[in-house]
Amino acid sequence: MSATLPASVQSGVCLQLVGDVQGCGIRPTVASLAMQHGLLGSVRNSRQGVDIVLLGMSDAIEAFRESLRVRFPSTTQKATPSDTFEPMSGFQILESSLKGSLQVVIPRDRVTCAECIRECLTRGDRRFGYALNGCAQCGPRYSIIRDLPYDRRQTSFSGFSMCLDCQAEFRNPSHRRFHAQTNCCPKCGPRVWLEINGETQGNGDVAVAAAARALCNGRILAMKGLGGYQLVCDATNRTAVDRLRVRKNRIAKPFAIMVSSMDAAHAIAEIDALEEQTLSGPAGPIVLLQSRQQNCLASNIAAGFPSVGMMLPTTALHMMLLNETQVPLVVTSGNIEGESLEYRETEATLRLSGIADCFLHHNRPIVNPIDDSVVQSMAGRMVTLRAARGIAPMPIEYDTDSHIIALGGQQKTAVALSNGNTTVLGPHIGDLDTVRARDRFLEQRAALQNLLRVESPIVACDQHPDFFTSQLANGKTARDCHAVQHHHAHIVAALVEHGWLDRTVLGFAFDGTGLGSDGSIWGGEVLVTTNASFKRVGHLRTFPLMGGDLGVKQPWRIALALLVDAIGERRTLEVVDSKMQSAWGVDRNCIQRLLPLLDRDSLSIRTSSMGRLFDGVAALLCGIGQVSFEGEAAMRLEAVCNQAVQANYQFSVSEESPFEMDWRPMVIELLADLALHTPVATIATKFHRAIAECIATISNRFRDFPVVLAGGVFQNRNLVELVDRRLRILSIPYAMPCHVPPNDGGLALGQLAIAATKMERSVCV
Repeated sequence: MSATLPASVQSGVCLQLVGDVQGCGIRPTVASLAMQHGLLGSVRNSRQGVDIVLLGMSDAIEAFRESLRVRFPSTTQKATPSDTFEPMSGFQILESSLKGSLQVVIPRDRVTCAECIRECLTRGDRRFGYALNGCAQCGPRYSIIRDLPYDRRQTSFSGFSMCLDCQAEFRNPSHRRFHAQTNCCPKCGPRVWLEINGETQGNGDVAVAAAARALCNGRILAMKGLGGYQLVCDATNRTAVDRLRVRKNRIAKPFAIMVSSMDAAHAIAEIDALEEQTLSGPAGPIVLLQSRQQNCLASNIAAGFPSVGMMLPTTALHMMLLNETQVPLVVTSGNIEGESLEYRETEATLRLSGIADCFLHHNRPIVNPIDDSVVQSMAGRMVTLRAARGIAPMPIEYDTDSHIIALGGQQKTAVALSNGNTTVLGPHIGDLDTVRARDRFLEQRAALQNLLRVESPIVACDQHPDFFTSQLANGKTARDCHAVQHHHAHIVAALVEHGWLDRTVLGFAFDGTGLGSDGSIWGGEVLVTTNASFKRVGHLRTFPLMGGDLGVKQPWRIALALLVDAIGERRTLEVVDSKMQSAWGVDRNCIQRLLPLLDRDSLSIRTSSMGRLFDGVAALLCGIGQVSFEGEAAMRLEAVCNQAVQANYQFSVSEESPFEMDWRPMVIELLADLALHTPVATIATKFHRAIAECIATISNRFRDFPVVLAGGVFQNRNLVELVDRRLRILSIPYAMPCHVPPNDGGLALGQLAIAATKMERSVCV
């Protein structure tokens, strides 16, 4: 029954708070602020936001709203004045509404805050030694959510009943755990235990101390973290790191490390203000940093690379281990290389038993497994390389009336979804080359589809017919399917992020592999692009990819193709004899037998891939015959660059349409430098500068269009910063994905926007 406002109350407002409003302590904050300002009313979560009813003096309501804007600047307030309300007294937090489609940001996991860490480490505190500590401002969110709104009963905490002490905190408006949905303690919350050879060796802080001793003795630990299992060892112990590499089958790829404090981080790496802010932020990603020449890390953490991936403690459990061991720790994904992240106790014990010597489990169920995010500073901005814990599911400002699911590609896969109100780029899933990875993909897609209530969706995918995602999209589940060209999707993902969907841009889409509109393999493309269409105005000169995927794993094959095209077979054999044969570990007779195959299309698919050009040049300069992980050759080439070098090689850019970026003059100059014994660092830098100069020359030719850089090649910090300087000198505006990964992790967002545009235009016709 409604009632008219009493005479003592001058104003009544129904307020809806939208945006990033769930899982960050808004309801208790609203209640606390309302009571401070002497307001009556209520607050509750809904799938559309946070619904607030306020009764009181007009100036008090306005003061309350201003306080809310200051506390939660990423939210938007929608106010509706009213003079009739249900009778009420005081201010109440009401039960959530479950009606309607989702219009709020899906809460993301947050690292454990400093106050919760302090409690965990303070003797006498009732949460001393409690490794799963958290509060209203920190801890698991997305990883524990079954449904929204964000309430305890809709998370994996539903199986844990709060003890009397925790209930008192939960109900106390002055306590920082007021209405904290994950509130718990050692009495009533999830527990931690150590297991060795199937037997429990301790619980709680005793288990953590025993795990720390095992790490100090060179053992490998599998521990259940925030979003899944992680493999941990002493980062200063070369033998332990080698053992982890062999067991995990991660021969050369750098390991991420975790340190206890910012002081410890500064002792290992050069860290600027932006990097420090990101390291210590609530998302807690792995940040790629420049290593100091002298540090305490084992030399095989990132052998041959000048950078190190580093993060601060994600949970109190991590902090306790670091506190006990007093050394930096390797903290890497809990999986066999190339497989999905393990997150269930039974499966992790089974599948990781060949890697880990002991297991640190906890019994808080992980609903949505999620890996660690990876970011890197480039040209004064932080760029996401892997959007996962703390960053994803990523809210996207994009308006469409359609229900859409975009499935991404085959590598670094993530999905994007829209329910007509809310658009989200999902977390990193990974490469879909195994059955278990594909099962994980299907699980995550279903979970996000349920959270957003995406019903009878349009489906968007890559146009490559052999991708698992493309085959899935073309199945019977799709009401309508849109196959999107790979590089068009890369460029449009950047347009979405930067709000450039109304522009025509000159897009440089440089990556490893993407099926072109003509059926060939693209990867070094210049596209005049809108959100609906593109024109290929230029591309890298094509070359044979001998053996297809084998050429990716053995970049000497690419180098061979480049040499033959640039200088002919006879001189190629001379170069191979004098410099390359022993470095590549390939017999000359084998090379001689392969040369005729370069002209056979069935064995040597031609490609315009810039990523593969990097691989071929890396094979020539660094003697890389074979790689152990995707992107290794290009990473090693970037690693040897000397920033002081100012010279560059030349690409020849033709005048016809589409023009061709001819790399042969560059290869000829490079070989001349090799003959003169020019330092490899100088040659590598001149190659990077040649590409930056080529981009600048082409951008200047198309000055009417702003520039977009996208694709996996633009994970190369050296290249991005060279291009940034050249385009700034030319006063040419440019953008590249930053929050959205520039690699295939952002592909689905571009697919979604292109499909939505096509649907909208078809409706208007």
